[in-house]
Order: sequence, then C-alpha cells, then structure tokens
Amino acid sequence: MNISLFKGWTSFEKVWLLSFTLIAAWLSYVWGDTLFSFSVFLTGVICVVLVARGSIWNYSYGTYNVVGYSWLSYKNGFFGELMLNAGYFLPMQLIGFLMWKGKSSDGTIKMKKLTLEQLICWIITSATVTIIYGHVLSLILSQNSPYLDSCSTVLSVIAMILMAFRYTEQWIFWIVIDVVSIIMWSLRYSSGVEGSAAMLVMWSAYLVNAIYGYYKWNKCSERPIKYPFEKAKGARRISRV
Repeated sequence: MNISLFKGWTSFEKVWLLSFTLIAAWLSYVWGDTLFSFSVFLTGVICVVLVARGSIWNYSYGTYNVVGYSWLSYKNGFFGELMLNAGYFLPMQLIGFLMWKGKSSDGTIKMKKLTLEQLICWIITSATVTIIYGHVLSLILSQNSPYLDSCSTVLSVIAMILMAFRYTEQWIFWIVIDVVSIIMWSLRYSSGVEGSAAMLVMWSAYLVNAIYGYYKWNKCSERPIKYPFEKAKGARRISRV
C-alpha cells in the first residue's frame, strides 16, 4: 500500500476509513468471515475514498476489488453483478485511468456537472433498462434477487460512465446502488452465506462515502454552460462530451 497516497486527507476521511476498517475486521472475525472477503472490502473502501478526492490512483485499488468482488458475486448467485464487474468494471479500470490521466497533471482531476436535461435522460434510460434486464436475469434458475441485481448492475454501468467523464451526478447513482446492494447482501447474510458480512459492511461504507463524495464534488465542480453558446454568469467554459 502506497502511504504517500494518504497525504493531505481530511480528518473525516482518515476517521471514516479507520472506523469502517476496524468494524469490518471485528465483524469478519466474529462472524467467521474470510481474509479474502476482508481484503476485497479494504481495497474497495480505499478506492472509493480516492474517487471522492478525485485521485486517479483509485483505479489501482479498484482493479483488485473488482476481481475479488466478481468471485464473491459468482459464489453467491449474483450473476448480474458478476457480469458487470468482470465484463465491464475490469476493463473500465484501464479506460478510466487513461481518461483521468489526460485531464490531470498532479494525480487529481477537475469535476463538472450535467445539465438537468442530461440527468433526466439518464434516469429514464436507467429505469427502462433495469426492468428489461431484471426480467432477463429472472430467467436464470439460480439467480437471486433479479430486479435488485439488475438495478445495481444497470446503475453501476451508468455511474461508471459518468465517473470516467468526471461528472458530479455519478454520486446520485452510486447512492442508489449502495442502498440496493446493502439490501441484496443483507438477504444473503440472513441466509448465512460466507463472505456476506464483509460485503454488507463494505456497501455501508460505500454509502457513507457516496454521500460525502457528492458533497465534495458538488462543491468543487464546474457548472454546465447554458445552451446554445452562452456562458453562465461566473462559470468557466468547459468542453462538452
């Protein structure tokens, strides 16, 4: 673990990471969880804090987390999560790294915002695809919670796209994803499934971080330009994606 990555962290970020790490370690021990699931948790929480800080190095920790979480999803019958992480999140680690690298000279990036029209379009699209994909997953005999799995998967695809393009509204989608994932893993924990305890704490930590991330990015992000070519008062001109 590169200690220099943690220089400049706020007191909240340090306390947040330490608190959830200790909680996860204790619960993993009490509930007989595995060291592997704990390592997935730890890399995951470090990754999301680095995203909230706008640090490009989130992708290094994210790669391990994606691979580990894919395995846990496979063992627990969350095939939507498996396909999302192995087939989409894994290559997006490299793509996101390259996209952020081109917008950063010091390891951090500038945030920006969607217009209201763009946000509404993303919400309608996500709701439609969630219903369709949920039906597809329900046809898999060993699939658990198909529509919850679908919601988490579809919103994660959208959130990752918005994250790669540095949009603040990614955090709105991450908040919903985290709530849905907490419900999913709570159901698996109630069934006594191995690895579910650490995953439940991990998604709870993600939820806290997503709320913090939205606050931080919303405060630091560039405002969208009004159409067609007028620059909003007090806003800097930004390129459209």
